[in-house]
Amino acid sequence: MTDQDYGSAVVVTQSERNTRWFFRNMVDVIAGAEQTGGAYAMFELIGPPGDEVPLHVHTEEDEAFLLLEGEMTVWVGDDVRTLRAGDYALMPKHVVHCYKVTSDTAARWIAITSPAGFEDYVIEISEPAAERRLPDFAGFDPEKMAEAGKISEKYGVTFRGAPGQRPSDLKK
Repeated sequence: MTDQDYGSAVVVTQSERNTRWFFRNMVDVIAGAEQTGGAYAMFELIGPPGDEVPLHVHTEEDEAFLLLEGEMTVWVGDDVRTLRAGDYALMPKHVVHCYKVTSDTAARWIAITSPAGFEDYVIEISEPAAERRLPDFAGFDPEKMAEAGKISEKYGVTFRGAPGQRPSDLKK
């Protein structure tokens, strides 16, 4: 992409995306602070059936999903919703949340975080994808999760539970 001031047209082609392996997902970092003047970051993610993230909370940004393919359940505070293609969900900052891909096939979605900055977290905690496919994944290694927790804290993301735990588990 050529250098442009925010306010002019910004186009990021498929080949210009920063494709990463992010836990079990393949994620394309489409746009971040540089492209949006700090307003938001945009990602396209693909997650395999059964994919779920640790229960967590963001202190710096709101997070939104637009599901393009597949099905997922999102837990946002006390609210539990099933998303199907075309559905949108907002996970406000300071509200504990997680998701699980519940379809028999991979789910594909657009994630937007506002303001921008979350793209730096994704880049630091992930690795460049060797090819456009889902990464090999052997499970959540406790040592790697501890390191991920340290990186996450730096970006205002706090793990509040392991994958499979839900916001209601915090009340027990």
